[in-house]
Amino acid sequence: MKKRVSDVDLMMEILKDAAARSDDPEPKVREFSEKRELALVYDFIEAKHIRGEVLPSLSGPPRGAAMWGITLSGREYLQKLSVEREAQRLPAKFAKLLWVVSGWAFGILTAAISALIALVLKHYYSQ
Repeated sequence: MKKRVSDVDLMMEILKDAAARSDDPEPKVREFSEKRELALVYDFIEAKHIRGEVLPSLSGPPRGAAMWGITLSGREYLQKLSVEREAQRLPAKFAKLLWVVSGWAFGILTAAISALIALVLKHYYSQ
């Protein structure tokens, strides 16, 4: 079973692919593994983030898209997505670390309180 890629990952992949094609003299048709890829490429072309052309079909939705580069707005959008992705990753790592450290501290605190109570009770009942 193929792992489902998030829309943000797919958008970043498409924009990087378009950036890599910027030096190609002729547009190349992109092969699509999912229908949503074609929809995203179509949206990027319509939003002027990618230089390209949608390949129409005789009936129904487009059958493909030819891309030959990325525009300045596409590069800015790719940069924005990259920055947002990194901002999301760092807090998530710290949150996991915080759970580990707090669990460790809670365990030590519980053991220390139990030992202190045992010591107080032993002293109280020994008199």
